[in-house]
Amino acid sequence: MAKMLIADGVISSSTDYSLYHGTTKVAEVEQNAIRVQGDLIAENYIVSSSVTYMTSSVASGSTMFGNSGDDTHKFSGSLQVSGTVANESYIIGTNVGLGTTNPVQPLHVITPNNGGIEIDATLGAPTLFFDIPGNEQGRIYFQENDSLLGSIVYESTGTDYISFKAVSNTERMRLLGTGKLTVGGNFTNNSGVFNIAPGSGTDPSMYFEQYTSSTGGTLGMIGFGNRAVDGQLAAIYAMNDGATDSAYMSFQTEVTSGALAERLRIHSGGTVEFKGANQKISGSASSTGSFGTLRIDMTEDEIDETANELRTRMTFDSLFEQTDMMIWEISDSYGSLHEMVELVSPSWTIEIPRRIR
Repeated sequence: MAKMLIADGVISSSTDYSLYHGTTKVAEVEQNAIRVQGDLIAENYIVSSSVTYMTSSVASGSTMFGNSGDDTHKFSGSLQVSGTVANESYIIGTNVGLGTTNPVQPLHVITPNNGGIEIDATLGAPTLFFDIPGNEQGRIYFQENDSLLGSIVYESTGTDYISFKAVSNTERMRLLGTGKLTVGGNFTNNSGVFNIAPGSGTDPSMYFEQYTSSTGGTLGMIGFGNRAVDGQLAAIYAMNDGATDSAYMSFQTEVTSGALAERLRIHSGGTVEFKGANQKISGSASSTGSFGTLRIDMTEDEIDETANELRTRMTFDSLFEQTDMMIWEISDSYGSLHEMVELVSPSWTIEIPRRIR
């Protein structure tokens, strides 16, 4: 074993450039490297220049790369960082990029296809937090080639609400903290729970559209109920009226301890039909006004053809308790009066005789 001499920073030896612990070689000084046979342990390890590659075994201790902010460190392969609750892993810097070398936001992610950010929890509910300072906004922006298209904004500068914006980031819908929702472009009046308030020049509208080949299917429904008692107490239905291109309107109500039932139907041709037995048109018991005159207009020929088969019966409640007579006028197209029929019984029943001439 030869001796290795170090003089003025120069290592020299006649034959052997190795370091020994006793007679055991621990390191070998090569022309461009120092090769350590065992572990290399440093209390404070600083790498201030480039590192071509480094292999290491798992060991305790701290490692520092670089000594200034302009140092660059590159890792090939996978990078795994782990920590504990008391010693969390973190990155301190201005902007961090994933998939980009030029991040323009604190966290900038670029994916080549349809990838994104996934939050996957093994226990509990995955959560994305927006911690907003007082009187500020929480925002999600949607851009195309760095041009802002739309956004979802939580506003906390006054009355809290969530704003949904589209097309040049114009507000289209607003959900107030009170539970009221307004759709359109006018958000100054939110009097209802659901408000349709488009901008000037646009008619407020609601459209129900069904896609069906049924001739008796439901096209749309508006329901009314009392959640404390019954889920549905009244409803308005639009139904196909025997064909895919026609519809009728059905009005339904529920009586006490009863079930929802149809009371009135407006057919596609305009006919109004009262559904069910004993349906009535009634007014107040204290009403003093006249119910009016029921006028049937027919030509002379139509009267001759139909009068013999016409027998109409109508029942009224107490609408005409203060009158003795209900007048029906049957006239032709020239306005000639053909018949006047008086009230004929205390049951408020009006009968038109078989022959009207």
